[in-house]
Amino acid sequence: MNIIRKARGTEIPHRVQGLFFCCDTRNAGDKDKLIADLLSMDAGMDCVVSYLETQDIDRELLQNELRENQAFVLWITVELLQSMTADNFPAEYLMAKELRVPVMPIADNGELFPRFTELAGAVHGIAMSDGEYRTKLKAQMESFLASEEIIKEIQEKAFTAEVFLSYRKMDIHEARRFMKVFHDLEGFEAVSIWYDNFLTAGRNFDYEIKESITKSDAFILLVTPNLATEGNYVQTTEYPFAQQKDKLIIPVEAVTTDQSGLTALFPGIECTANMNDNTVLHNIFREKLSESAYLKQPDTERAYLLGMAYQKGFGVERDFDRAIRLLAMASEGSGISALRAAKQLANIYKDGIGIGVDYDKALHWRKRAVDHSEQIYGKEHPATATTYNNMAAVYHYKGSYDRALEFYEKALTIFEKVHGKEHPATATTYSNMALVYHYQGIYDRALDFHEKALTIKGKILGQEHPDTATTYSNMAGVYKAKGSYDKALDFYEKALAISEKVQGKEHPDTATTYNNMAVVYCDQGSYSKALDFYEKALAIVEKVLGKEHPHTATTYSNMAVVYNRQGNYVRALDFHEKALSIMEKVLGKEHPAIATTYNNIAEIYHYQRSYGKALDFCEKALSTMEKVFGKEHPYTATTYNNMAKVFQKQGNYDKALEYYSKALAIYEKTLGKEHPTTIAIYKNIAEISGNQ
Repeated sequence: MNIIRKARGTEIPHRVQGLFFCCDTRNAGDKDKLIADLLSMDAGMDCVVSYLETQDIDRELLQNELRENQAFVLWITVELLQSMTADNFPAEYLMAKELRVPVMPIADNGELFPRFTELAGAVHGIAMSDGEYRTKLKAQMESFLASEEIIKEIQEKAFTAEVFLSYRKMDIHEARRFMKVFHDLEGFEAVSIWYDNFLTAGRNFDYEIKESITKSDAFILLVTPNLATEGNYVQTTEYPFAQQKDKLIIPVEAVTTDQSGLTALFPGIECTANMNDNTVLHNIFREKLSESAYLKQPDTERAYLLGMAYQKGFGVERDFDRAIRLLAMASEGSGISALRAAKQLANIYKDGIGIGVDYDKALHWRKRAVDHSEQIYGKEHPATATTYNNMAAVYHYKGSYDRALEFYEKALTIFEKVHGKEHPATATTYSNMALVYHYQGIYDRALDFHEKALTIKGKILGQEHPDTATTYSNMAGVYKAKGSYDKALDFYEKALAISEKVQGKEHPDTATTYNNMAVVYCDQGSYSKALDFYEKALAIVEKVLGKEHPHTATTYSNMAVVYNRQGNYVRALDFHEKALSIMEKVLGKEHPAIATTYNNIAEIYHYQRSYGKALDFCEKALSTMEKVFGKEHPYTATTYNNMAKVFQKQGNYDKALEYYSKALAIYEKTLGKEHPTTIAIYKNIAEISGNQ
């Protein structure tokens, strides 16, 4: 098993933090781009990225490597999902989960996440296709790695003492058991234990070990039969150096060992502490270590810093259960450290760091953070506004849109008052609120807030910044949803101009804009133009992303819609089937994109007068739409409307009226009574009433 390590420079920094990278073997040739992103200055955190060069896995070596890293980065691609099933995950991933190494999923495309979470469970991740990818990557890196500031605080304030643990490498499991036993002893949780898993790969280990012994307050000799063999490194180097430095030496017997053989190799050693006797072990450390090493109850600041140390594995072996308990203890206090602890716990549960994603627990700790911030800074301070924003984001993830808006509005009131209406924090809040209004189908409000954000971004970032392009695209999406197609095209063209100039004409984001414009042309009935833009998009995605990528499937599906509108049903079904084949393989059968494809196929069968098949596919679409979006979403209304049309054609007018009424109730609420789609339903209902 060969492990490759990459750093920003040519030399690996001293005691640098690490990320372990894993991808499908078919993506190995493309991994350097993502690794470069992880190591870039934009990511904000210095680290080393390691990965397996070959797949011949040595379980023990891999376990040690994973334990040494702060997070496990899993690159989610089409190829990875193709090889994954509920019983078949990469060996490195399974081991990381077993060891509770935090997992940071990074998807090639956001559409891959539903399928991944279906297989792996709820887990937060980011997508390289996201317009805010680099911003979100930086935030994730800050969540998983310790900043220089927090490392300095931990070094200076967290620990009461530092001991050096000396043991034979083959006794690593006993060493880890000792650390757990020792930190479970009353009063010794705040003692740092240095052991050789903290060595920096690629550096002079002999120098680092001697440096750590010199700095330590005590030298713990872990006694096993393996230690009582002549010529091992502990006997020849570590122990004599500790004696030379006049270190306090405390032998602890982990496994019953012949004492005569031990004293022959380690003269003067008397092993009275047994790792399996907690009372004796506690008394010996109370007696041997300085009084300051013992700490019965940490204060708020120290509890927070110790919680961070155990979470990040800095100065101690990583222990998530202990970290969460210490952070929770800190959050019960008051002041800045209590606030920081509550924020950290919220992030742990929101992002699923070392545990599963749990939005309810994330909200609990977000609320605690809000309470602390209001107490420390007051209710009109920008720091408190940030806690409101964070609270809103979790409600947004949960789909509790009204509660999300409530907290975004609280944050906005503060930002507008303190920073003014042209500050980046204000713009971000406007954008967040616009997205919520769009999800709710309140399109005019969504546009109002996008406009406010756009004005600020244009002034601060410039008219040709990718963030400005993202806002143009978001606004175009709202106009399209409203049926204002000319306005939608205007804004997509603005986004396209920036994308082509900044990212190039063969970038996936450029292809996405081509796709979006083609959809609008199709809705307008300009089918030739729609196909032209879809062909442009398809050429890019097939070249850059491959023929079995969700973007490729989306383009196939969209082209099928155009062929359907042209009456070329055979061609339309052919392209829908290409799309469906990719989507079911990559996204799973309960993804909104698949529901849309079911709807589209149903429409073709409708036109072909195969009403039974049309209803079958409508039912499949409806099942997914109701599950994903709920029964009052415009997407669900589209399926109700499609089913009503089929029932109408069959002459089943009662069922047709039932489903038209369901669709109408939603459209009147979300689109308004004057929207073309709403008006069309009025006409259909009137027609049925006339027939009856």
